[in-house]
Amino acid sequence: MNNLDHIIESVIDPTREGLDPRVFDLHRGEYHMKSYHRQQLKNIVSNIESMLPVLGWYVKGSILSKQWLDWTDIDIVVEIDPEISEEEINQIWDEIEDKYEGMTLAGTHHPIETFLIGGQYDQDRTEGLYDVENDQWVKGPYDLTVDINDYMPEFEEYAQNFDLALGELERDVTDYLVYQSISSDEVSALSDQIKHKVAEINKDIDYILSQRDEIKSARKASFNRAMTPDEIANYANKQGLPSNVIQKMLERYKYMKLSGQLRDLRKKSGDQESVNAGEVDQIKDILNLPSAFGVS
Repeated sequence: MNNLDHIIESVIDPTREGLDPRVFDLHRGEYHMKSYHRQQLKNIVSNIESMLPVLGWYVKGSILSKQWLDWTDIDIVVEIDPEISEEEINQIWDEIEDKYEGMTLAGTHHPIETFLIGGQYDQDRTEGLYDVENDQWVKGPYDLTVDINDYMPEFEEYAQNFDLALGELERDVTDYLVYQSISSDEVSALSDQIKHKVAEINKDIDYILSQRDEIKSARKASFNRAMTPDEIANYANKQGLPSNVIQKMLERYKYMKLSGQLRDLRKKSGDQESVNAGEVDQIKDILNLPSAFGVS
């Protein structure tokens, strides 16, 4: 089996027997989200509601399909007053991201993503919609089947960009570890080179995170607008749009997970623009690099 065949069989179309049993219980032929997961999501929405009125909210997307993966997003759609100014929405959005970005559904690897929608959410934009508050299905569960060949050129471009940037990051981290493995006197003499190497590491991470942001922003934008007639003819529904499928392909091959871990490391450091020398060992662990020259 060649690599393309493997991708076609394993990325988007490994249809499961049902929904993720760590997220949903099956009772009398109907899926219900586990009560403690519902409560976790309710707590997030309650916090948003303390900042602005919430008209309604749902979970949408592939977690409601039989094509879920261990790291499929939990997408929360929060309906808010359409008259609220863009400035206020952006301010609240920043607070939400600061508090919840990187959070996963308890006991799973599913990242929680929140979307603020002015007015009533257009249900035609998704194949799956679940009313968490009332434990009721609006649409779904569903199956998603696509021909991966249609998406390969764009996927391969993103994958190549990630591969090159991650390879450069690995080399720069290894160089830094080599510098740190020599004697203290020699390290002092190499201080300028060490500072330069840390700057190179941050440059690598900047590019990786820019690719991640580009992919996620494109997906968010595609779900927040109406499909064109050509898109409807070519993809049938929003789940088949390139921005959605390509992100899921990148998730399958751990690019989104690795870039998310690098983003979280910066966030934990308190400086979202850079990492410092003391955090390079953590990058080594994220990249699963062996210790170099006795450095652990």
